[in-house]
Amino acid sequence: MHPIGNAACSGIATPGGVWFESGRLDAVVHWPGGWLRTSYADRMDVGLGWARRCVFGEGLSLEHLVFAPAEPRPLLLGLAAIRNSTAKPVVVDYCEIWDVTGSDPSSAPGACIRETGAGRRALADAGIAIRARAPDPAPQTGLALDLRLPLPAHTTRELSFAYAAPGPNEDPAALVQGWRGQVHAALDSMVSGWLERLADAPDPLAAYRNAIA
Repeated sequence: MHPIGNAACSGIATPGGVWFESGRLDAVVHWPGGWLRTSYADRMDVGLGWARRCVFGEGLSLEHLVFAPAEPRPLLLGLAAIRNSTAKPVVVDYCEIWDVTGSDPSSAPGACIRETGAGRRALADAGIAIRARAPDPAPQTGLALDLRLPLPAHTTRELSFAYAAPGPNEDPAALVQGWRGQVHAALDSMVSGWLERLADAPDPLAAYRNAIA
């Protein structure tokens, strides 16, 4: 198991998937050529505070990376990159999923929300412009966001997400707002911070795991 955490929260990456708040984090892509699912990843890599799954299709690929920001906040962040390596444009349907247990589903612009005994849990679009939407009707279990995405030939499109797990009576929207449009920068800052902190460690990955544990 590989931890993905900061001082306020912790997720886990295993060979079987990535988990946060006991719910799996996954992505699904559908296009005329078939399906890509991170639950059937072709490759998983882990690093200092992150886990990445890659799925390769015929002409299309998906890279899905989840990490914990350096700041002690109760959320994880995600980056998805979809690559069209063909000579033709395609339109893909993308679904981001957080299979967290909760009740009373609701939605907000670019977010899907459920109530839990520990507080509200929200899956939110963390891009500069909000493109994803909650399914209507809401999923029977877990959280999901959908969007349709045109992909020109030989083009990569990137998406950003937040998985917010604030305490009772805290607003997940306020938690997500600080990272909107800043997910790439947060990843760079987090990795740089760990590299500096573990500069003298003979095995930085093992030292990171010990520090998080």
